[in-house]
Amino acid sequence: MAFMELSTNPINRPPRWILYQWAFHFFLLTTLILVSIELSFLKYQPNFNQIYGATLSQIILTLYYLAASYITQASLLAFSVALIVIFIGYLYPKPWLYTSLAILLSSILISAQMIDTFTFSLYHTHEILIGLEVLKTGAMKQVIPLSSQETFLLITIFTVTLGCQSILAWFIFQQIYKKRLKRINPFIALVLIGCFLFSYFLNASVISLPQNYQMTGTLSLLILKAAQLVPYYNEVYFFLMPTSQPPHQHTLRIDNQLLHYQTSQPTDKMNYPLHKLCCHTPRKPLNIVWIVLDTWRFDSMNAIVTPNIHHFAKKTLQFQNHWSGGNCTQSGLFTLFYGIPANYWQATIIHKKEPVLLKELKKQHYELEIDASATLAFPAFNKNVFLNISNLKMQTIGNTTMARDQQTTKRFIHFLKSRSKARPFFGFIFYDSAHNYCDGGPKSLQTPFQPAVKECARFVLTPHSNRIPYLNRYHNALYFLDQEVEKILSTMKQLNLFKNTLIIITADHGEQFNDEKMGLWSHNSAYSSWQLHVPMLIYWPGKKPQTIKRLTTHLDLAPTLLSNVLACTNLISDYSNGYSLLETINLPFMVVGNYTNYAVITQDRITYFYPNGNYSIQNRRGQQIPFAKLNASSIQQANEVLLRYLKHN
Repeated sequence: MAFMELSTNPINRPPRWILYQWAFHFFLLTTLILVSIELSFLKYQPNFNQIYGATLSQIILTLYYLAASYITQASLLAFSVALIVIFIGYLYPKPWLYTSLAILLSSILISAQMIDTFTFSLYHTHEILIGLEVLKTGAMKQVIPLSSQETFLLITIFTVTLGCQSILAWFIFQQIYKKRLKRINPFIALVLIGCFLFSYFLNASVISLPQNYQMTGTLSLLILKAAQLVPYYNEVYFFLMPTSQPPHQHTLRIDNQLLHYQTSQPTDKMNYPLHKLCCHTPRKPLNIVWIVLDTWRFDSMNAIVTPNIHHFAKKTLQFQNHWSGGNCTQSGLFTLFYGIPANYWQATIIHKKEPVLLKELKKQHYELEIDASATLAFPAFNKNVFLNISNLKMQTIGNTTMARDQQTTKRFIHFLKSRSKARPFFGFIFYDSAHNYCDGGPKSLQTPFQPAVKECARFVLTPHSNRIPYLNRYHNALYFLDQEVEKILSTMKQLNLFKNTLIIITADHGEQFNDEKMGLWSHNSAYSSWQLHVPMLIYWPGKKPQTIKRLTTHLDLAPTLLSNVLACTNLISDYSNGYSLLETINLPFMVVGNYTNYAVITQDRITYFYPNGNYSIQNRRGQQIPFAKLNASSIQQANEVLLRYLKHN
């Protein structure tokens, strides 16, 4: 109805310059809206005053850079959409088409920015690009199932934004018609261009110019930290300046010392393994059953939440201080199978490197059964971990996560009963209900732990939200999975497989429920113990049950199997950065990662490294350590670990 009036006035068929004038003002106001949304990220700003070596003048310059970058990012996004609209308007100068397209695209842009603020509060990373990747693979309902409340919120955001943009469009047309707006204000254009040049020059002086011309030291670090407060700033920057892409290694001068560290996942050719494996097929090979519960934190493996697994644990080697190689599924499963840090993810996909563990299992004629409830298309395990698995089942049928988990159990039990008895077998079972504990609607997962939230509303969770209903629903999901695992264990017992089968029960990563009252929910948001500390149980025929309290990691499982089950005599360093779980090793540090960044964890700190070269030093609770400096020794050792299996070394 807002545009019905336009049909009765001369503006119904305006010349192109009026359309351009309207577009300029419409997208200028859209820019201001985007800036106002971007300002919400300032609450995540680190305390610049507590950055080692920071001076007042450097902080002031950084704040100017941050303001210019907010304006630059918003205007680039808004006027990129404007160019699309203007191009369409040039070809088809019809007001209804022109304005409708502008309203629709600007509403999508603003809604996406608003949704990003919600997801950032959960994950402390910008997740929309990952969400688009999930959409591309068609796995949205499996990877990110939304409750009806969450879906309603997203629809409401877009609907309200669409209505507001429609009113704004009508208002600007009216102002132009009444000649209250000038054609295009050159001063505004100069301000936008000035902000762009100032922001991009400083950014280039930190990460894109040749080393001799780059800004180094504390000011460089401050600029990098500020850039991270602007959503998708670096993605847009490198899209516009593709030749300025930084190397995977960043160099920073700290107290006149050049320190090299990895920023993003390299794509170099791999030398993995370093030497050809030398393994001897055992006379009586052990079967291997590997059960992984997605999103299972350590303290939720107990007699109340998982009673069947807890009872079975009394027969196993229990590793009570076991940590995942990452806080998300991609890095968690990758490190389990490969025994190397998750930073090698891209290189294994590009150069088609499957895990040496699975390669050796096939060489020793193991029958492989891979049963995953979640899709194997995202993360793209079909392109590296399970690259050369014949007849790989990419999807599991089921309308809900629980239904798919039940189907996964049935499928693996069928395999146990129908497999060839002449060959050893390797079985991998991956359950998803704890990850998708919000799936299934208000009647799902309400017992035995109560009160349990009926409809998740994760986008509005805060540091003050009640965690108990969410934790209870999560525990109900684990209670359900405990029964599914028991079905598999009971079947194996009936088939007399315990005598010659090694059984591993673990998780890809943990889950956080605002445990530290810092607003951290879910996973993939921090490298805390809640997201990394997971159960690790190994039933090993012939070995006495034992509780092991020393630090172990996911990187240790593959070398344990290769050296102690598949009889490989190579040095473990030929194919893994881990160690055998059966050896007593004191780990000086851990390298953990996720989709976009990684961290080096030592006894007293967590050092985050981000793709733009920024780093953050926090204590083990996730709080910024005032005036902390990089520990050169541990960072250099970690960098060597991350480069060991790349061919240029």
